Amino acid sequence: MSTADYIEKLRVTFPLREPVLREIIQLLHFPPAGRGLDVGCGIGQPAVLLAEHLDPGAVITGVDISDDILVRARDLAKGHTLAGRVEFRQGSMDRLPFDENVFDWAWSVDCAGYSPHSRNKATQEMTRVVKPGGRIAMVAWSSQQFLAGHPRLEARLNATTAGFAPFHHGDDPKRHFLQTAGRLRDGGIRDVTVRTFAGDVSGPASHEIRKAMAAFFRMRWGSARAEVLDSDWRLFCRLSDPDSDEFLPDRQDYYGFFTYTVFTGIVNDYTNDN
Repeated sequence: MSTADYIEKLRVTFPLREPVLREIIQLLHFPPAGRGLDVGCGIGQPAVLLAEHLDPGAVITGVDISDDILVRARDLAKGHTLAGRVEFRQGSMDRLPFDENVFDWAWSVDCAGYSPHSRNKATQEMTRVVKPGGRIAMVAWSSQQFLAGHPRLEARLNATTAGFAPFHHGDDPKRHFLQTAGRLRDGGIRDVTVRTFAGDVSGPASHEIRKAMAAFFRMRWGSARAEVLDSDWRLFCRLSDPDSDEFLPDRQDYYGFFTYTVFTGIVNDYTNDN
C-alpha cells in the first residue's frame, strides 16, 4: 500500500473509530493540563481528539516515522485552530526523539501496541520518556463482526494472512497484543488494567459510515483472495462493494460491531532510573 493510499484510508475510516476513541479518552483520565505523547500519530486524528478533550493549557506531541503523513497531520491541526496545542515530530517509536521524563502521559492507537516486531522496544521507549507516576496506554482494534449473516465467510477471511495481520504464523503467542498486560508489568508499569470498548454500525449506514465501511473491508480482507475459495471471494466482493446491490451496510436490518482493547498503567517511580 502506498503512503497516499494509507493516508486516504486513515482519513476515510476515522468516522467509524471516532466515537469509540472519544469514549476511551474520557475514561483514561489523562491530566487535563501538561504534556502528552501520541506514538504513531498517523495523520493526527487521535491527537486532535485529545486536544479537544483536555484543557487549553495541555500540549500533545504526535510522533510518526513518515514525513508525508506528518504533513497531513499538521494541516489537520491547523484546520481545527489548535495552534500551540498540538505539535508533530518525525521519529521512530523504537527510538523516540526525546529525553527521559519529558511527558506526563503517553498513548498509542493502532501502532506501538499492535506491531509484534517492535512492541517491546516501543513500550520501553514510552516508559522512558514519561515521568514517574505518569500514565501509559496501549490502544488497538481487537475484533470485529461485520459480515452479518455470513459467519462462515467471516471466519474464513479472518483465518487468512490478511485477516490476522499484523501477526504472522509462528509468532510467539506472548507477543500478541492481548498479552500486553504482562509486558507492561515486566517493563516497570504498575496498576495495569485492561478494558474493551465496542463500537457498532446499523443499517442503512450514513454516507460517511458507508465510505468508512467500504474502506475497512478493503483494508482488512482486500488481499485475502488467494487464500479463500473463488465462491467465497465472489460473495465477499458482493457484500463489501458499495456499488453492489448486496452491500451489507445498505440493508435496513444490518448490524455489525467492532472492539478496541485498552491496556493502561502507571510508570513506577524507579523505572526511568534503570
